[in-house]
Amino acid sequence: MIKTNIDYESQLEIYESAKDISHEFLNRLSKDCQIPIREIRFNEVINYIENHYGVLIMPYEFKSIARRIMSGSLLINHGGVAIGYNSTMIKDRQNFTILHEFGHYLQTKRYHLDNQSYSDLLSNRGYSDDELKTEHEANMISSYILAPKEALSNLIHEDSSFYRIGQEFKMSRQATYMRLFDQLTLENHMQPITAKNIIRDFEDGKNDSIKDHFNRYIPLYDEWDIYDQIMQDQM
Repeated sequence: MIKTNIDYESQLEIYESAKDISHEFLNRLSKDCQIPIREIRFNEVINYIENHYGVLIMPYEFKSIARRIMSGSLLINHGGVAIGYNSTMIKDRQNFTILHEFGHYLQTKRYHLDNQSYSDLLSNRGYSDDELKTEHEANMISSYILAPKEALSNLIHEDSSFYRIGQEFKMSRQATYMRLFDQLTLENHMQPITAKNIIRDFEDGKNDSIKDHFNRYIPLYDEWDIYDQIMQDQM
């Protein structure tokens, strides 16, 4: 996961773009597979990527030096798409990397970058400022698709623990933390220090603050999302 020093306004712009790209994908998956967004999980996403988009997803067994540098890659060539990931990483990191690379694929469609390929590093060394922003957006796409707001909200309302949420979405502790942090600061415009304190309490098993915030600002998605709207429109 790439760490950046991007200013808040740029992060906000990148987040809004990543959320838009992610929701376009999630809405399509929801419609095609007839599953509400609140119920979408990693396995449904991977099956859809492989079967609907025809993306080949495969592990790489990097040698000693490369395994410490490379996290994944995206290859687009004459209509074919392949995602490779470093199989020596922990499983949750592999999941994030696969969707990070798919995020790059969605970027190529959004920004009309035909036949663009990517090789991604485990740190931010070696990236230009523009590349860092592209990587940051791909991180946010991966994070949002792994844990859609509708699904995240429902788990919070159900009193799920921080670690239960990570397990449900097959995310590492760091990825779970950043997904919550982005939700609170970039979408709900909470002060970073307040968000950090709420998430720290959440990690320690104190759910009251984060649940209270979700109760006030983010609805429980128990009756409506794009899938339910589609089903109603067809009646």
